[in-house]
Amino acid sequence: MIVLPSLLEYSTEQLQQKIEILKTKDIEELTNQTDLSLHLDFVMKHFAIDRKVMESISFAEVHDQLMDNFEDRKLNLSIHFMGDVTDLTNIYKILEETEFNSDWNYLFLVPQEHIETFEEFADDNIEIGIWADLEDWPEEPEEDKTYLLMTVKAGLSGQKLTTDTKKKALTYIDEHPNTFILDGGWSIDFESDSEDLFIVSHSSFWNTAKNLDTL
Repeated sequence: MIVLPSLLEYSTEQLQQKIEILKTKDIEELTNQTDLSLHLDFVMKHFAIDRKVMESISFAEVHDQLMDNFEDRKLNLSIHFMGDVTDLTNIYKILEETEFNSDWNYLFLVPQEHIETFEEFADDNIEIGIWADLEDWPEEPEEDKTYLLMTVKAGLSGQKLTTDTKKKALTYIDEHPNTFILDGGWSIDFESDSEDLFIVSHSSFWNTAKNLDTL
């Protein structure tokens, strides 16, 4: 199991602060990582309006900042696009214009109904996966697809991972052979022997990492 630090940011200043932590802190023991692996969350415009939450900063801005700071370092990025049809149409156009880093691995996570469209970006270092909101997990996941399962409602702040949902998620991943990312309320203290499991952590990771000794 690997912990994925979450970058869900609402200002350039917040993003830069977290990038500085990644550059100056030894986070390997917290995450079980070898290469730096990050989870990028994007709450896009129309999705944000629908759920009455703030829109996050854009994929383009985050990608540019990561390129500026880690261009020559291997990165593994799982990228969660929370958007409606209009949002995803817009991000498709942005991805068409994006210069991807050939040394990075990208996993784009989109809703099931948009998989076929985004598969056009699939490449040696670009994979297309599926994300499912809480209570929308598929009965039978597609073979060989990576899934992000939300364990709280996507985009809404102030939620906590319940014991029942945690048990349900762990049972679900045990029953299916896919690679899974669990996102929503997970602590870096959680432990699992599963090699195909990734845990997204925001508050738990960043609150701990900022207090680590510097490199």
